[in-house]
Amino acid sequence: YQAIQQQKAVKIVYFSLNEQLSERIIFPLGLFYWGEKWTVGTWCVLRNSYRDFRVDRIQNLDKADDVESPGQEISLEAYIHFNAEAWRIAKLSSLH
Repeated sequence: YQAIQQQKAVKIVYFSLNEQLSERIIFPLGLFYWGEKWTVGTWCVLRNSYRDFRVDRIQNLDKADDVESPGQEISLEAYIHFNAEAWRIAKLSSLH
């Protein structure tokens, strides 16, 4: 919660849906409840993009004080816009 408020990076160890462990540096933007699962919406440094991570699959979380914020604007508003566009494209492609 403090990382969201203070716009600070955190390092997570994440167990993916394909059962692989990975370490990520993320800037958390908000907690969301989708389809009976809590997720954290983030900016992922590795992917240089917005990503969602299921909270129940985060194995470890630590501060990442030495990580600088990326040069571009990272915000909850931009995250929502990014996801809305992705959902719109997915819906259009499912109609064809």
